[in-house]
Amino acid sequence: AAYFQKAAILGHAPAQRNLGIMLGLGDGILKDKIEAYAWLKIASVNQDKVAGEALVDLSNNLSAPEIKKGLDRAVEILRKLTKS
Repeated sequence: AAYFQKAAILGHAPAQRNLGIMLGLGDGILKDKIEAYAWLKIASVNQDKVAGEALVDLSNNLSAPEIKKGLDRAVEILRKLTKS
């Protein structure tokens, strides 16, 4: 998960998608659906088509407030990344 996280921070959309999926499943990393939503949203904005499909699947298992938290977290991540 650490390598995907490093690549995701560098803007690699497939790594962002993989990190989101891993977070959503708790595969090799602590499960966090809000963080998963954020990374999948970022990856789908970066034109990763598979991320969009994964985002739909994850969204079906989240409440509206959880989705809002995920969107807010995505904005927070992007702001941090653009400051770097």
